[in-house]
Amino acid sequence: MAQKLTPTPILTLVALGVVAGVTVFVLVSLLIRSGASPISVHFLLFLAPLLIGVAVAWQAWLVRAYKLGRRAMDPIYAARIWVLTQATSRAGALMAGGAGGIAVAYWLGGPTSFLTEHAINAALAAVGSLIMTVLAVVGERWCMVDDDGQPESTQAAGA
Repeated sequence: MAQKLTPTPILTLVALGVVAGVTVFVLVSLLIRSGASPISVHFLLFLAPLLIGVAVAWQAWLVRAYKLGRRAMDPIYAARIWVLTQATSRAGALMAGGAGGIAVAYWLGGPTSFLTEHAINAALAAVGSLIMTVLAVVGERWCMVDDDGQPESTQAAGA
């Protein structure tokens, strides 16, 4: 018996983000306290996840148009986009948690201009990753098929 495909639970994404955030916070805090040089976080780091999220959402929008019968598409390609949205949402949650952990560790690490500047950069990266996650979750819902496994356009044509 085949198991029904379901969207990624939001609680799973929150758990991934929290675990990644706490783990990275502890590791970076230990790094700073040991006297090692903190890792530099570039201020444009937020752009990559943001652009990835937009690209994945665009592809999911095309799958949505296919489901509504407005666009032709290979069903295998549509399934691949759905898998991509799931992977992107999970990766985004991990990245948001990790960047958030770095931001908090740097913010609490001491009142140096380097740590303060890079804490802000890491916080921006966390926001970009969070936006990527949200776009992927929305895209995942756009790619889902109805309960009987048929796209909406096929159901309407059969009725």
